[in-house]
Amino acid sequence: EPQAGARLEPRFEPAGAPPAEPPRKPAPQKIVAVRIVAPAGAQFSGEQLLDAIEADGFKFGRYQIFHRLDDAGRPMVSLASLKEPGTFDPAAMPGAQFRGIALFAVMPGPLPGVRAFDELIVTARALAATLGGQLQDERGGPLSLARIGHLREEVAEFERARGVAADG
Repeated sequence: EPQAGARLEPRFEPAGAPPAEPPRKPAPQKIVAVRIVAPAGAQFSGEQLLDAIEADGFKFGRYQIFHRLDDAGRPMVSLASLKEPGTFDPAAMPGAQFRGIALFAVMPGPLPGVRAFDELIVTARALAATLGGQLQDERGGPLSLARIGHLREEVAEFERARGVAADG
């Protein structure tokens, strides 16, 4: 017969319930990237590139690439070389040539997604103007206004899927 104490411990999980501590899935991430490439047949000088990205508030750091950080030191926009493996050596940059750079934002990040995206685009436009480079999407296609709108909508959709208000 059942022991008297057994009734005092009702079990709340229905049959087949997951264990109390399910393994935590990493939060989904979205990386939005754009490129700035030198005009056809040309390259950016490393010195010009270094001046431009430092003037725009980027600091060399983690993963041997450049980041623009928020006040807490978290990267809002990151910048890598299009040359594999994408890293920079700031000491060697002045003598080097670069075909182009990639700017990217990782979401979720310190800024709401749509704001992070807008920051990415504003930064990319400013750097492209400074460098005399051409803006491209992550696949090397032209970064048209329509493409920017499409990418922005993808970011807003990602935020909605995460259950975050997507206002920028």
